[in-house]
Amino acid sequence: MILKHELDLVINFLETMVTAKKRQIEIEPKESMWKEELITLYDAISLIEMDRESYEEGEQINVIKIQRLN
Repeated sequence: MILKHELDLVINFLETMVTAKKRQIEIEPKESMWKEELITLYDAISLIEMDRESYEEGEQINVIKIQRLN
């Protein structure tokens, strides 16, 4: 469960960075670098969400295995 919490924290942090990057794009709309960074942030969030889902599925499998042993 600790790992899931940590992954949630990372996703929340990255989402905060997305909000800040969107503001930066509003301030400097002609700077293409900011849009590239925004895409990178979205990619990072997607990857971490996939990791979180894999972790949750693994946790569920472990709980089922433990229940079967009992």
